[in-house]
Amino acid sequence: MDSVVTAAGAGRGSGVRRTARAWWIDWRGSIVLALMCGAVFALLAEAAALLFAGGPGAFLDVVHHPEHALTVWDRYDTVWYLNIARDGYAAHTHDPSEAAAFADATAFPPLFPLTIRVTAGLLRIPLLPAALLISFVSLVPALAVFHRLAVHDGGERSARRAFVLLLTAPAAFFLLAPYGAGLLLLLVAGALLAARGGRWMLAGVLAALCLLCKVYEGVVALALMVEYMEQRGWTWRSVVRGALRTLAPCAVALAGWSLYLAATLGDPLRFLHAQAMWDRTLSPPWVAFTWGVQQVTRAWGVDAIALVRLLEVCSLVLLLLLSVHALRRRRRSDAALLGLTFLSVALTGRTDATHRFLVATPPVFTSLAQVLRRRAVLAGVALASVLLGLFLLGRFVTGAWAG
Repeated sequence: MDSVVTAAGAGRGSGVRRTARAWWIDWRGSIVLALMCGAVFALLAEAAALLFAGGPGAFLDVVHHPEHALTVWDRYDTVWYLNIARDGYAAHTHDPSEAAAFADATAFPPLFPLTIRVTAGLLRIPLLPAALLISFVSLVPALAVFHRLAVHDGGERSARRAFVLLLTAPAAFFLLAPYGAGLLLLLVAGALLAARGGRWMLAGVLAALCLLCKVYEGVVALALMVEYMEQRGWTWRSVVRGALRTLAPCAVALAGWSLYLAATLGDPLRFLHAQAMWDRTLSPPWVAFTWGVQQVTRAWGVDAIALVRLLEVCSLVLLLLLSVHALRRRRRSDAALLGLTFLSVALTGRTDATHRFLVATPPVFTSLAQVLRRRAVLAGVALASVLLGLFLLGRFVTGAWAG
């Protein structure tokens, strides 16, 4: 009897080892690529940020004042996230985010500031280092999961192109900044990859976390719903089961967020009402395009922000074009995610920061990788994107709007 139990235990152990080995073989390339590229990307972004902020002398300054390597990222939304992590929402419902401008902190969902607070408490470090640590620690697995998703959807060559397009995107440096973009990319790519493998509960939970990281990313759950029905057949039963597995976790997360706001601020929909204080109101899609074009024409030749506004408008157009392309040539769930992301921006009446939203939307880059097959074209797009990214990074670290 003992020998039978021992044999069964040994069989289970060998099965676990075989599974772990198969997983490592499957993921090894993506993990190594993510580690190498993530480290190089972080070093280059930090070096460029310091150079833009303080010139060549900034590197010597960091030797004497290491904290300056961190404070260079303490801009715009970073300030909001750190304030929320330190004081909670009630203390920052009408904080000045810029001179003579007031907005509402509840426009920022709780996952990233909560993660900052927990990390800072566990490691006993200040909030800003904790936020940057989260961004970097999220970056490597985010890149690995993104690469694995791209391989699954288009093969190795297409995945390499998608990887290059992601890391050279104009707003790619936000993956490293304390904005939660790296964490969001990890969650979105993870949800999509889990759905590809039929792990629906995991996909639904990750989609709920996406919503708690950025409210507009609740659209991921709807894309997962489309993926579920594509795999299981477009039947009424698939709709019911898909909703329970993909939408229910998001509904629970949203209910919890609303109950917290009701208990602390007396308004369960405060996160929606706060959008008006950021000049975002429900509007037809053409209003956002009109606003963006007006911003470009008013500033063109007068202020460099015109180029930022042009990039925002072009990013919104790109989302629309890629959603049509995905519907015709790729997965319907990708088309749903791209189209819903387009609407989540276009219906607000503004094109603000659209290029930043792209970096956490994997189908943008996997779809572009299918279009940009020629090396010369890919290299040209990557070079232009890097130059735009340096322009945006220089603006960001010097306190100018970059998205």
